[in-house]
Amino acid sequence: MGSRRNRCRLCGKSFSTDIALRRHLKERHRGYYYGIRLGPFIAIAAILLAVLLAPHSGTALTAITPSTPTTSIVQTRSSQKEVAPDFELPEIDELGLTDKKIKLSQFSGKPVLIEFMFPICDHCIKMTPTIKELYEKYGDRVVFISITVKWYLTDQQLVKLTADLIKKYERRWLHLGDMDGKAQTSYRIRATPTYILLDSKHRVVWKHEGELPKDYLERAILEVIG
Repeated sequence: MGSRRNRCRLCGKSFSTDIALRRHLKERHRGYYYGIRLGPFIAIAAILLAVLLAPHSGTALTAITPSTPTTSIVQTRSSQKEVAPDFELPEIDELGLTDKKIKLSQFSGKPVLIEFMFPICDHCIKMTPTIKELYEKYGDRVVFISITVKWYLTDQQLVKLTADLIKKYERRWLHLGDMDGKAQTSYRIRATPTYILLDSKHRVVWKHEGELPKDYLERAILEVIG
C-alpha cells in the first residue's frame, strides 16, 4: 500500500518513502516538481498584472501620438464645459513690465487661446513658430495670451527672461506674468507648455499639455471660431 502511495505518476516507479519520491521528482521531472509548487504564485501574479494593465473607464484624458517630439501629452475635451477662472495679471513686453494689468474678462465675447509657459522651457520655445503662425492667421478672431509661470524664478528673473523671449522671437501677442502663481493653481497647470482654448463664453473646451503639431491646435481653433 505504501508503494502505491509513493508511486511516480509520470514514470510509474515506486518508492519506499515520500522523501524518496520527492527526490526522484526533483531530479528526473524538474518541470513538474517546480510547476506544482510555483503554479499558484504564478496565477496570482498574472491576475494582479492583468488588473494593473487593464484600462480604466471614465477617464477624461485621451493620449495623442503627435508627429513631433513631445513632453507629456494630455488632451481633454469635455461635454460639461466649465467656465475658465478670471485672472488679473501684469503685462510684460520686450522692455519688461508695462503699467497695465490684464483681465481675462476684458475679452468677453471672444474665444481665447491661453498658453501657460516657462520662458526658458525648450518645449515652449520650440512651439513659438507654431503659435506665431496661428496668431498671424487667427489673431483677429481669437485672443492669444501667453502666461509665464515662475517655477523657481524670482519676479525679476521671470520678467527679464520673458522680455528677452518676446524680443528674440518676436512674439507679438499678449504676455502676462503669473507672479503669485494663482493663475497656475486655478487652471491646474502641471507642466509647460499647456494650452487651453476657451470659447466666446470663456468656457474651457480644449486643454493640452506638451508640444503638439500645428494641425492639432489649428483644428481646435477652427472648431471654436466655426
